[in-house]
Order: sequence, then C-alpha cells, then structure tokens
Amino acid sequence: MSALTVWVEKGKAPDAVIATKYDSDNPQLGIQMQRPICVFPKVPEYKGKGSPDLPTSFERVADKPADFNNEKPAKQYGP
Repeated sequence: MSALTVWVEKGKAPDAVIATKYDSDNPQLGIQMQRPICVFPKVPEYKGKGSPDLPTSFERVADKPADFNNEKPAKQYGP
C-alpha cells in the first residue's frame, strides 16, 4: 500500500509490487509465499536458486514476444 501512496502523492510509480499469499488466507498464521508483480512489459522470472516462495528469488525481465506465438483469440474476438 505504501508504494501506491507514494505513486499517488509524489508521482513516483513503483517498478513492482509484492503480492503476498498467507497460510490458509489468514495473516495471523504467517506468510506462505510472496511474488513480485512487475510493470508491463516486464515479468518476474525465477533465478533458478533460492526459495520460489521469496520475491528475492525472482528478477524482472522483459517478456518474450515468442511466448504468445501459439495463442489464438477466442472465436468471438477473432478468426
């Protein structure tokens, strides 16, 4: 929330926001995992080491256009 406050009040947009999943969706039970949510066109990519439950185990990389080569729009939106 603090990153969004700085964005609104000072005009400085965050590079990423950390999403948090709590054990059994209950903050009192602790954090189960966290992941960064990146600003387009970047995506989080696992570094290959460290816990995949920690946001520090991910780096922000440019999304690869090839990832979308095989995708087709739903019938109502395309050919």
